[in-house]
Amino acid sequence: MGLIFADSFDFYAQAGDMLAGVWDGMTATLSSVATRFGVGLGMRVNNGGTATKILPGNYTTIFVGFAFRPTFTISPGNTTQATGFTLGDGASVQLGIFARLGGDIVVTSGSFGSSVLATWPIGLLTNQWYYLQFKITINNTTGSVEARLNGNSVNDFTATNINTRNGTANSFVNRYVATSPFGTNNGDVDDLALWDTTGVGPLVDWTDDMRAIQIMPRADTAQKQFTLGGLATPITVAPNNFISSGNLAANTIIYSKFTVTQQQGGTVSTLTVAINASFAGSLKGAIYSDNAGTPGTLLGSTATVTNPGVNGLLTFGSPVALPRGTYWLAIVADAIINLSTTTAIAQYSQALAFASAFPGTAGGASSATNWKMNASVALYNASGVSELLEDGDTTYVQDATIGDFDLYTCDQLATTPAAIYAVGVKEFIKKTDANFRAGGLVVKSGAFQEILPNSSGLNLNTTNQWIWKYYEQDPNTGLQWQPGAVNSLQAGPKTTG
Repeated sequence: MGLIFADSFDFYAQAGDMLAGVWDGMTATLSSVATRFGVGLGMRVNNGGTATKILPGNYTTIFVGFAFRPTFTISPGNTTQATGFTLGDGASVQLGIFARLGGDIVVTSGSFGSSVLATWPIGLLTNQWYYLQFKITINNTTGSVEARLNGNSVNDFTATNINTRNGTANSFVNRYVATSPFGTNNGDVDDLALWDTTGVGPLVDWTDDMRAIQIMPRADTAQKQFTLGGLATPITVAPNNFISSGNLAANTIIYSKFTVTQQQGGTVSTLTVAINASFAGSLKGAIYSDNAGTPGTLLGSTATVTNPGVNGLLTFGSPVALPRGTYWLAIVADAIINLSTTTAIAQYSQALAFASAFPGTAGGASSATNWKMNASVALYNASGVSELLEDGDTTYVQDATIGDFDLYTCDQLATTPAAIYAVGVKEFIKKTDANFRAGGLVVKSGAFQEILPNSSGLNLNTTNQWIWKYYEQDPNTGLQWQPGAVNSLQAGPKTTG
């Protein structure tokens, strides 16, 4: 089996989202404060809250790994149990593991308040994050609980020959419950994973400190049949408020920095330059990538326009792809041109004979004048499904033709991880009418492509449901994921019925 279940909690907008096909019970809450790295969401387990997951099998040995932050006040010597979790066989609890107000962690014979079987004097501190892993073997006489802290390579705690089968006569568990006593702010949980020793992927034993990273749809591919909803397109990007005016010298490139935000990715066909006075000359434009805060590599250039009028409209020969990120607009004229200026923004200038092509790599120096220009972006379908927290019907893509589907490229890993233990894909999907509808999630890695949850898709409701799956290995190679394969992964929705 390997990976049994995992949840980073990052995509949910509210705790109720967790019940839409992922969790089986939920009275805990979600909080942007309850995260280790200041992004996404975590689960806040307090005031009697619980989160229940029925596991897909029976497990004699199980690993439970998660980040934990005690939010209660540590009072040395206090034996009151606080936030923790239980493992059960059906409704019967086999054992519990709880932090205590004194700063230690205990293994118990059952739910909150049960008798203590073993104590780990870990020395927890209030509001400090810890990454905890437990290896638990279920048996009434030879049961054991081992634990490691923050990815350590050796055990920080071991308890053997204890009864970890207190609920039933079965030496296994099939239910996980995160739980807390009544009272506020008992603890935060993030980056949860459960696995066993029987898989073929990397999750069969202890790991180092694991965390989840959101990788969002970034751009469309040629496979694009859905329609964007909830976002007006095209949109205008780059500063466009008028401040004053000034003269730009002939044969001088001006580079103006702008940002394409989370849901503004798309393609640019035109660039507009605000010309204040009649201009009898020629003008052309370009777009450059960003290189650590300065203009970088040429991405595309426009045709030359002669006598462009007051609103200089420049057209690219081929649309320029602009996934979210930072870019630079560029213009150059063959004569002095009077332009509008705008809000202070990073700009660079560089000499260039107008007859010459835009350089492949930008240069120049910082410019004190902020020239007014902007680009019109035809949004990707991917922009409608790239929000970090699901936003319901605010942004989306839609389709009603059986067989239609989209595939999107995704964000690149910002850093190279030491190991990739699994890649999860998720889709939040519903129908909008009373007719029968079915939909799926297409996943593509190299030559491998499949529809989730199966080729028929999911029978849809008028409320959103999650389609999700974790791949421990790259399905294209059958080997452990490599960063390049993750960066090349594609996914998108499909109408299946």
